[in-house]
Amino acid sequence: MAFKKTILFIHRWLGLITGLVVFVVSVTGCIFCFQDEIQDAIHSWRKVPVQQKVYISPSRLKSIALAKYPGSSANYIYYFGKDRQMVVGISVIVFVVLMITGIILWWPKRKTDRKRSFTIKWNGRWRRINYDLHNVLGFYATSIALLLATTGLAISFEWVNKGIYAAANLGRDHASERIIPKSDTTILKGNSPMIDQAFAESQALSPHAEMFLITDDAGKSSPIIVTAYAQSLHYGHSDFYYFDRYSGKLLKQLPYAQKSPGMKLNDMNYDLHVGQAMGLFGKILAFLASLICASLPVTGFIIWLGKKK
Repeated sequence: MAFKKTILFIHRWLGLITGLVVFVVSVTGCIFCFQDEIQDAIHSWRKVPVQQKVYISPSRLKSIALAKYPGSSANYIYYFGKDRQMVVGISVIVFVVLMITGIILWWPKRKTDRKRSFTIKWNGRWRRINYDLHNVLGFYATSIALLLATTGLAISFEWVNKGIYAAANLGRDHASERIIPKSDTTILKGNSPMIDQAFAESQALSPHAEMFLITDDAGKSSPIIVTAYAQSLHYGHSDFYYFDRYSGKLLKQLPYAQKSPGMKLNDMNYDLHVGQAMGLFGKILAFLASLICASLPVTGFIIWLGKKK
């Protein structure tokens, strides 16, 4: 009994402290699940007719952007065929604790209590319905909510990302795939922009890729990195290419098939977070789970007010 009281104390007060943040994050998460579809609907420039033309070269795009925004930098370029906030990250950690403590509190003591624990008594008084909405819906959303929370934490905290990588690799080290080669600073840059050469070669190596991300860091020894994605706006299936920024030589390539399970899972993190790893069904599932998560601080607060009275 003392154990359950302690768990209830933790669950109640952590919920009261972080409830507003969890509510806002969950509501915006519902919207974010369909952010690509929403942007496609309201921004006409998101879609253009199919044209039998070659891409505008990366160097040309870069010069246009720098001319329009003097003093800025253009180190990332997306070709189609997206800030960390410490308050949110910590609140999500607290939310994970809330979900775990909530399951402990929900767990039925007797077999006769199981049916009541899995269903909402719609013909009960409104306080009972609110209580069931908090407990029953919270239970059903827990597994998906924990997945969304964990992938969200991987975006906010590097140590979570590394933990997922190590767990998926069963502790095995794949150091070679994480090594980023350096450009040879003794080689003079040629006449042709190396960013264009790197993009063209990446297209040839990944001919079926629908989206490319080009990273052109300003560091002297930094390579030009091109990531080729199998499907536009999906990040779970990609090939990595590293080019010398001075000679254009391909220094390293890491196709999807050669990546470790940990790196594949890290690459899929965003797709899992918004549900798009499972297509439209996954997005709807993530939307409903986020909606339930948004309701939990509200129904929990009502329960707390009722206890006080």
